[in-house]
Amino acid sequence: MGITVVFDATHANIGSLPPNGACAGYVTGSPDIAWTSADWNNHPGAIRIDQSPSSGVWDATADVDDFETGAVLVSELAPRAKLRKQAFANGTRPGQREPLVYASAVNVTNVANALVNGGVSSGVGLFVADWNLTDPEAIAMVVAGAGPFPIRGVQFHNAGTYDMSVFDTGWLSNVSGAVVQPSARSGVQYGWRFCSKCSALVHSTGPGMCAGGGVHNIGESHDYAVSWNDTVG
Repeated sequence: MGITVVFDATHANIGSLPPNGACAGYVTGSPDIAWTSADWNNHPGAIRIDQSPSSGVWDATADVDDFETGAVLVSELAPRAKLRKQAFANGTRPGQREPLVYASAVNVTNVANALVNGGVSSGVGLFVADWNLTDPEAIAMVVAGAGPFPIRGVQFHNAGTYDMSVFDTGWLSNVSGAVVQPSARSGVQYGWRFCSKCSALVHSTGPGMCAGGGVHNIGESHDYAVSWNDTVG
């Protein structure tokens, strides 16, 4: 399983997001919270979080329902999850991901019970917030995620103007509406290096978080080139 670091911020703090990193924003909320069209255009592929209860304006094509005080209600999680699953299957918004529910670690059981009692037994994952975790502990939770509602992301650190999480790279890349065109391309990519902690080959432009803790250690590695061929169709 691959792990990707993700940073999330409100519209008011979007300028503080680390450059060139995976990120997440909010489709709903007050003007200082909700991202603008320009924000989304400047951060293509960002995770879309919906924190508005059904009594307000909400988006069935967002990736995450935010369950916390003042946001989505526990009674709304199951019916909204059903609509999000359908939207994902239909490709209503190309780029949508399988639905997640964001909740603090102490509320995970309540979330699972609400989904089951509402007729949702699978197809929904969890995005768990626990700021008492270290980064290796957060990574371990994602790697161990299993069951009907697997943990796909863990938010473990608040940096003041943005939060830091780790996500299952497979969940991030599994988007709806992706059209694969037949192609026959090949080439060589340089800049790959070997991590001495986890024994993985990672690219030097963005080594990211390591399963062995912290970031990958590639300082003593030789440079490697990877040849590729993406013939499909």
